[in-house]
Amino acid sequence: MRELDGYTLFIKPTKKCNLNCSYCDLKSEEKEMDKKTAQEICDFVKESNEDFNRILFTGGEPLLNPKVIKVFADNFPEVDLKVISNGTTLTKEVQELFLENKDRISMILSFDGPKEIQDKNRSESFEKIMDNIYFFKHFISRVNTVVTPETIFRLDEIIDFITENIYDKYDILIANGFDWDKELDWDKFEEYFRENCMEYKTLKQILNIEKHGLCECGDHLLINEEGEIYPCMNYNYPGNKLGDIYEGINENRRRPYKIAREKEFSSNFVCLLKNREANGSIFKEEIVHPGFIEKYFDLVREID
Repeated sequence: MRELDGYTLFIKPTKKCNLNCSYCDLKSEEKEMDKKTAQEICDFVKESNEDFNRILFTGGEPLLNPKVIKVFADNFPEVDLKVISNGTTLTKEVQELFLENKDRISMILSFDGPKEIQDKNRSESFEKIMDNIYFFKHFISRVNTVVTPETIFRLDEIIDFITENIYDKYDILIANGFDWDKELDWDKFEEYFRENCMEYKTLKQILNIEKHGLCECGDHLLINEEGEIYPCMNYNYPGNKLGDIYEGINENRRRPYKIAREKEFSSNFVCLLKNREANGSIFKEEIVHPGFIEKYFDLVREID
């Protein structure tokens, strides 16, 4: 089973998002958590046996609802707070939230690089984010950067821009919604990568998936804007619901994920909920990642 550096409680303050990213498969919805529900979630968590050491706020765009994040901050003064944000929302309320919790709050910034790429992928948001970086830069702990079959050929330029202007720690994420094996010319990309990217040692951190595994079901919990509880922040569909804060967690639904995490699968790319979606069982493997991923990993291994 994967060794974790702590149990994370995921909270979704809102399903609303103020961007329309070209590759995102999540629709913005006018649903957000109110302060009453936030307090009820805090009360539920305090009364439960859940032992976590950080709260991570996701969405939607969580900073569209800072009043709810403040409820959790006030209820759990000893817990680290992380916010996954696109960096476009900077209000007085957001600034106060960060400054009041400056020693324990951090941001994972979703940002795709130079202006042309950022504006094309993320709703012409480059100028707004670069203006807000003046404040957020003090709190950024990582940059999440999504690449497409088109932008991956500018990977060196993307990394240079991020490390020079934003932060020196980043994750390169492969965009969903593309048939990478058909849309990417592998020979052309391999030639590009060998000529331009072999110096970027930080790219090797993606290999941690092989060591630790991709799936985190059974290790974390997500509670959404309505108080519903799910095993994963990415697959919070009704069929995967474990319970809610009013009736509690159905351990007969939760336990199989912990058991499955002990199972030896053929690949650490296994996603338990993708297994369930494809085969009706989290125990039946459904490896759906493109062959590009395996070849990309082999290429990254060669970085000295």
